[in-house]
Amino acid sequence: MESDSVSVENRKLAIFAFEPADYTAMYRERGFALIPQGVTPEFIRYAIHYASKLESSPGDASLNEPLDQGGKRQFLMEFPDSTNYPEEIYETIASLAGLEASRMMLSERHVKFYDRKNAPKNPAPRKDRLASSICVGIALNCPGESRLVLYPDHENALNVYSSSAEWRQHLDKDELPERVLEDIEPVEIAMETGDVVVFSGNTIYHERISPGASSIIYLKLNDLRLDPSCEDPHTAPMRARSIRLLEDSSDEELLGLRTLLSPRLEGITCRYTRHHWMEVMEGRVAGEETFGLCEIEWKILRLLDDRIDEVRSLIARAGFPAHRAREYASMIRRLVQVGALELHTV
Repeated sequence: MESDSVSVENRKLAIFAFEPADYTAMYRERGFALIPQGVTPEFIRYAIHYASKLESSPGDASLNEPLDQGGKRQFLMEFPDSTNYPEEIYETIASLAGLEASRMMLSERHVKFYDRKNAPKNPAPRKDRLASSICVGIALNCPGESRLVLYPDHENALNVYSSSAEWRQHLDKDELPERVLEDIEPVEIAMETGDVVVFSGNTIYHERISPGASSIIYLKLNDLRLDPSCEDPHTAPMRARSIRLLEDSSDEELLGLRTLLSPRLEGITCRYTRHHWMEVMEGRVAGEETFGLCEIEWKILRLLDDRIDEVRSLIARAGFPAHRAREYASMIRRLVQVGALELHTV
């Protein structure tokens, strides 16, 4: 990406221009923090230059939302090689939010352009998906009456689902945000170029009103190690490494590797079918077909939760006999193949 950046010196270009500790208390108490001029002048120059080249483009098909379905286009945000990306983002936002930087992952990194004519002026408030625990907005251009609206003190239940739409689908009519927040005065935030806002995206209802002609960088993170969209720069290499290790390792060698849940594993569903209410268990990995699970595989996934473990140790913790370790290693192999697990060397 260096060739696409504004000319920078041969030094690390800082992204943020604030001390996280200065905003920790506000974030802890209110669930959001507004940071005026929160990015460095060098970075905002790069970002505006980068965005200007995108604005006239039709948008990547995997990210673009048609104008008649939201009035906005969005593109993947790329950072110049001269930044300490993504570590600076992990460390800064984790410090502000009181989280561990080593557990942070990006679930989205988008540049959004709101159409001047077709962007709805007062869209219904929404909550981000589970993987978007923390939303970071960096203003490129927020003209006129464009405002971010937040409801930090009302209806703060966690969205545990994989999308905003799925959250809405599980609400009764009287629980929809346009009903329960109708008489609530929101926090309205006006932003200037270079301002940064950080808020809890999957608990706080939010939306942008009068957004026409606005352009904003949105970074969304979590400390659950979730990345359904494969937008964290570590996710794709992790998958490639896992496939390579799987192909190169015998079952005995597989026992000595470490394994962890895939960032793209979105959930496990238990369905009861109409065939005498027979139970069927299924796993869902973003971008992949649903796969079936047996009770033993489900036990393995539950035991891992959010930790990294040696395959042999995991099998022992599951209570399986040592002399059958290779047999259970074949189940680990299958879970890696379907994308539910990833592999690491010790």
